[in-house]
Amino acid sequence: MRNRIKNLIKQDKIFAVPNERSFLYNHLVEFAQTLKGKKILDIGAGRQQYRSLFEPHNTYEACDLDNSFYPEKKPDIIASVYDIPRENGHYDVVLLLQVLEHLEFPVKGLREIHRVLKKDGVVYLSTPQAAGDHFEPYHFFNFTQYGLQSVLSQSGFRVQEHQRLAGMFNYVGNRIWKLGSILESQYRVNGNIIQRAFAAVFKLMCYGVGRSIALFDFLDKKKHYCIGHIVVARKVEDHDRE
Repeated sequence: MRNRIKNLIKQDKIFAVPNERSFLYNHLVEFAQTLKGKKILDIGAGRQQYRSLFEPHNTYEACDLDNSFYPEKKPDIIASVYDIPRENGHYDVVLLLQVLEHLEFPVKGLREIHRVLKKDGVVYLSTPQAAGDHFEPYHFFNFTQYGLQSVLSQSGFRVQEHQRLAGMFNYVGNRIWKLGSILESQYRVNGNIIQRAFAAVFKLMCYGVGRSIALFDFLDKKKHYCIGHIVVARKVEDHDRE
């Protein structure tokens, strides 16, 4: 029972207001279960928190910059997405998780991914639709489903699966929760004791309101105001494109 509760907390199924990472984790678990004996490249892997989902049944390699946001976690490959040091057709799957919005030239990056993928290989990507500035100054885009379709098509991919990550109620609840978190983090460092106390209470209030609103997400069927997207796209050759 204790392990089950820990796993639920890790997946943000309890306590936390649903966010893009919690939805991504749940979907990624299911995707990883379909893979065996595959060569997988995780670009912009950061803390490599998803490595355990793919090993030991697959060959997993983490790729990131030398001066990444998580310098304490050394990747298997130090390289830019624009210049991956692998031969053509090396990987079965490329993961691009919460990374595409940080690429100043997304089509260029996706074309390099296309190059290192095997025939019929897939890129599995997630990206926010409504994120505030983060990892500044390297946050360039927030994507709609049509923007994703456009850059993937230009790069030689055909979308096979697309999922919107939650709807309006989760979106609003998540933003309210983030409002409290941002305010509390600002005053925790720079505020006096009264300001810090107020910010802590305000954060707790935002959590309660945000969590309550998110519970009604089942009412939103269209999910136009979503937190983000998950897309699985397959590599196609030039002569196979429509």
